Amino acid sequence: MAQTHSDLDGEPNPLKAYFYGEHERPVYKWVHYLDIYHRHFARFRDTPLTLLEIGVHKGGSLDMWRDYFGAAATIVGLDINPECRQFERERTHVRIGDQADAAFLKSVAEEFGPFDVVIDDGGHTPQQQIVSFEALYPETSERAVYLVEDTHTNLWPHFTGTDPQAQNFLTVSALKAFELMGWTAQSDRFRYFHTPREERTEPVPASEFCRTTHSVAFYDSMVVYEKAPILEPLVVER
Repeated sequence: MAQTHSDLDGEPNPLKAYFYGEHERPVYKWVHYLDIYHRHFARFRDTPLTLLEIGVHKGGSLDMWRDYFGAAATIVGLDINPECRQFERERTHVRIGDQADAAFLKSVAEEFGPFDVVIDDGGHTPQQQIVSFEALYPETSERAVYLVEDTHTNLWPHFTGTDPQAQNFLTVSALKAFELMGWTAQSDRFRYFHTPREERTEPVPASEFCRTTHSVAFYDSMVVYEKAPILEPLVVER
């Protein structure tokens, strides 16, 4: 039977206990997000991580992350609404600015980075998601998770405009998934060594993204990037 709103990995999910329990401020989430969060975030629980969430709204998700990650976490929320400053607490910070302003994002990264977890739950337009990713992904730690939610808005004309060929965050992420194969696809070492010497061209070096990103995962309405130092792949016959 297909799983529906159940634990992806067969273990209790503390985010569900919080979400369906009693808490001071409301949390607005698609229910299936909770399992995806837990799958990618569980290893950070009870560690001194730094989390950045774009989109504070009524402050409920900041409280949820505090409960989930524990007292040692530094939680940073970004929002364009100055009223969100009221949700600051000890080790929970709120900064006011536009997520499509790369200079503002860099200033937040200089203050709090590098980030171990970034969650983009902000304005949901492709431009905002792309600008935020390009500015913040380099400001994450070497084993960070960068998660963008509500990516279904990239399919909505009133978020994307009427040009079906326009770039959006889903197409950017698909190209990034291709980039993971930078060593094996671009450098093409097998063809290089079996090409006459006079016809050889130097292999293309793997990009910084390829050398530092472990995976790009696509879910319903969510894209998750996971970082890890990547060694050049080897082919071994045993």
